[in-house]
Formats: sequence, structure tokens, C-alpha cells
Amino acid sequence: MNSQDIIVAIPHCQFVNGFKRGALYDVQRHKYYLVPNTLINFVKRNDRARLEKIFSKYNYDEHYILEEYLTFLQKIDAIYFAKSKEEAKMFSILDFTESTFCKISNAIVYNLSTNSACLINKLEKLNCLNLKIILRSYFHEKNFNNLMKLFDNTGFKHIELCFPFADNPNLKNIEMLLLKNQRCGKIIFYKAEQNKTFDFLNGHSTVELLIRDIFSVMECRCINRDDFIVNQELFCESQNHNTCLNRKLCIDKDGYIKNCPYMEQHYGHISNTNIEDVVNLPEFQKWWHIKKDDIDVCKDCEFRHMCTDCRAFIKDPENIYSQPAKCTYNPYICKWEGEDGYVPVEECGTYSRETGFVPDKKKIKKLNKQIWGDE
Repeated sequence: MNSQDIIVAIPHCQFVNGFKRGALYDVQRHKYYLVPNTLINFVKRNDRARLEKIFSKYNYDEHYILEEYLTFLQKIDAIYFAKSKEEAKMFSILDFTESTFCKISNAIVYNLSTNSACLINKLEKLNCLNLKIILRSYFHEKNFNNLMKLFDNTGFKHIELCFPFADNPNLKNIEMLLLKNQRCGKIIFYKAEQNKTFDFLNGHSTVELLIRDIFSVMECRCINRDDFIVNQELFCESQNHNTCLNRKLCIDKDGYIKNCPYMEQHYGHISNTNIEDVVNLPEFQKWWHIKKDDIDVCKDCEFRHMCTDCRAFIKDPENIYSQPAKCTYNPYICKWEGEDGYVPVEECGTYSRETGFVPDKKKIKKLNKQIWGDE
């Protein structure tokens, strides 16, 4: 790099500020880096500026920090040094517009009935691409093949099947079935003796053993960093929509149509209610638009655009923008539950029905000084 170079932020690298620190999302390589907010602010202020002009705005003593920032960003391919304005213009800005033709992108169905072909046809009319089917019947080859035949000549992209665990599955036979039915990307055996995952077809298909009971409402697990997803699709969706409920639909174990199997509210029974009518209800769609930037505590979290959001379990059921109750991360001190120095979010501010959660900056500053030695 030289003084006349123009710094260009690479479009697939997105910078997200948190309360104490930020994160750089590489949505193309599916990676993220935890970085200081000062680095993020530096890039946002100086994108498409010449290095000569950038350095002139800072004291000489600060130049070594800028050089460290630039060296790091160049090393991970987050920035490019363009030689001219024309070259800089070649890098487009990431379009956050969500492009989808799906009225419903994902559906969960419990206990497929004898009218399952009719139900699948209705979901296809909504352009549903991904379907998770949870069954009480045990897995066997004939059962599997009959289910998959329902999707012949349909537009479904990914099918996930869940069966109760009986005996350790014959993985060789299952691999052959998955090879013949590559639309089925995952088979889950729940209530198993252990948690274990097997990958097949070069990672295209998965067989998973789960100890937990999928039919148990209280088994919606805590938000975990292992579940983070860094890609352009989720990042763009997260800018304007809820990453868990947007364009999602569920038919629960009793046949009621819901946004989520763990929510109490339903919109009628599948036996006498038209799915398309439900999907078009403003009341049904209101959950789609609760984005992370509007949710208590989440809006201050550096992980918010790589994390799915649960609205079924929230700290204040009367506030649709309340923090997820099962999140174990505190963004005000950058600590997960169980780590040294962790304190719950409640100790970092106050809740009220009128204002939601309000961080106590003095208290947070004191906590961070104790934990991190911050000045």
C-alpha cells in the first residue's frame, strides 16, 4: 500500500458494532472475527478514502494503530487497496434486499396424516422449499420410501425427517437410501441413548442421534455460539426480518397452525382452516418483522446478525421485543454463562414495560474494569 491508494471495504465483509466490541462477518467464507468497535468505526468512516487523507486526520502517535488495523484487514481480505477511483467503483455495495419468491420458506409438520399429500400440495403452492417432518412411527425402509414418494414432482429443496429412536440405525442402509433420495438432507433419531452425528455423501446428508425428545415443548434449547450461522442469506434476512420466524409455519402435534411449535397462539386447525388464509393474516405475519436491531439486549450484541432469535421464550411475554429468555450471553461484558467473571444481563441495567431494557453505563463500566481491567 502507498499513500495514494484508496481503501475499499470488500462487500462480503460486513462490520457490526456491539456494545463493548464488534464483529466482522465474512459472509462469503462463513467466518467471523471479533474486533474492536474502533476498528469498525475506522472502516465505516474511511471506506473509499485515500490513505494519505486518512492518515492526515490522525495524530502521528495513532498511525501505528491505523497500520495495525490495515495490516489485519488486508490479511483476512476484508479490504482492498484500489489504485484509482475507477477501480474502487468496481466494488459494489451488498444489497440487503431479501429476494425470495417464497410465501413460506420453511415448515415444520408433526404427525403427517392420511391427507398428507393434500397438505404437501398446499405447502408447495406457498413455494415452501424446506420441510421438517416429525413422526411418532419408527424408521424402516418402506416407511422412508413412502414418505419420499410424496415429494416426487414437487419443488421442495430440502426434506428433514425425524423418527423416534428404536435401535442403533444401520448406517450403511441409510446411506444408500439417502443416495437415492438426495432431497432428504437429514434424518434425526430422537430420544436416543447419546448425541451423535454422522455425515454422508461428502457432507450433503446427515444422520443425527438426539437424546432429547423433539415432541417436548420445553426442549427448545439455549442460544449457543455453536449454532451461529455466518452467510449472506441470514445476514440480509436479519437486517429487516426475524431470523427464526420469518416466512416460517408449523403444524403442531395436535394439528394446529402456528408460527412456531413452542408458541401457544394458534390460527386454527388444519382440518378446517386454509393454510394460505392463515399465512396472509397480519397477525400471523407480525412476528416476521421483529428484527434483532429492535430487540432488547440483542440490539447491543455483536452476534445479532448470525444468531437465530426465539420469540417463544422471552423474558417479558407482554413485550414482543423482549430479550430471548434462553440466551446465555451478556454483550455488555462479553461473557458467556459459565465463564469467569460472568454476570447476568439483569445486573447491567434495568427493565421496565415502558422502556424495555436500559443499560446502566456506569455499572457496566465498573464491571468491565473488574473483569477486563478497562480504564
